[in-house]
Amino acid sequence: MARWTVDDALRVTARFAEWLETGDANRLAQNHVWCFIDHPDEDDDLRQLAGRSNAALAQEMRTQSPIWCDPGMVDLLAAATAELPEVEPVEEHHLPHPRAGMVLFSKPLPTDWSGAMDEDGQRKEFHEEISAITWERPFTNRWVIRSWCRGAGVFNLTGGTGRIRCPDLRPSPVVELLGENHPATPVSKILIALTALTRTSGVVGQSDERASKAARHVARKAGLMDHRVRRLYLQKADSGALELDALRAQRQGTPRGHWVRGHWRHTWFSSVEERHWQWVEGFPRGDFTKGAVSGERIQVARKQG
Repeated sequence: MARWTVDDALRVTARFAEWLETGDANRLAQNHVWCFIDHPDEDDDLRQLAGRSNAALAQEMRTQSPIWCDPGMVDLLAAATAELPEVEPVEEHHLPHPRAGMVLFSKPLPTDWSGAMDEDGQRKEFHEEISAITWERPFTNRWVIRSWCRGAGVFNLTGGTGRIRCPDLRPSPVVELLGENHPATPVSKILIALTALTRTSGVVGQSDERASKAARHVARKAGLMDHRVRRLYLQKADSGALELDALRAQRQGTPRGHWVRGHWRHTWFSSVEERHWQWVEGFPRGDFTKGAVSGERIQVARKQG
């Protein structure tokens, strides 16, 4: 699968913002927000709630720079999310933006989900590779967080309630509807890890990238006000791949032994009187580049001078 570039990120954002104002997007949102009906706006019908949710996201996408994670950043995010402990209920400061937004990945982010229980009481596990996450806040202290996979076409809604057409991203089956005091769930943990990594000094760099003239034209037609792309990259380019390789080796029971994995630290910040997650980077141990010597050991005498 080809990697998304800065131009791709801007084009996908523009087309997605336009799609949010279609009937297909509203039908999908209706399918997602039904469980909020008995909460703060019980007099509103489902269509109004869906429209409000999509409108909030479309507005933010037109005023914010798209967030795009480069390949190394995607690797570290996957590994760091797996290491993130169970966290406190999701709050504004955990998210890249407190109201709504979208983050895109240059290559699919590997994720493992736990689905609903089957008839035997066993929870179904499935693997998915997501290319974007959106979040919006149609109600006070409540968020709708959705993950998206690459793929244009016509897709069935959950529960067989209809079909929708999507331009670049198809909806993942995993949708999170987080209310007040709701603990973090799989997709929101990715956003929490992303935000924490960007706030850890010396780990993640950020730059405003200028897209091509053709991509900016697509963004202008869609009403995007900012045609730059906020690129997230690693200060140490190889650390993401090393962390992800070490995680996979650990899960397979064959740890490489030369890479000490990074971990999270819950640090108190007196300036804001809050605890925030900080990523402590991994590091190589021993001769990381060559690995262990196999076979007989040979002593080599080296002449001095």
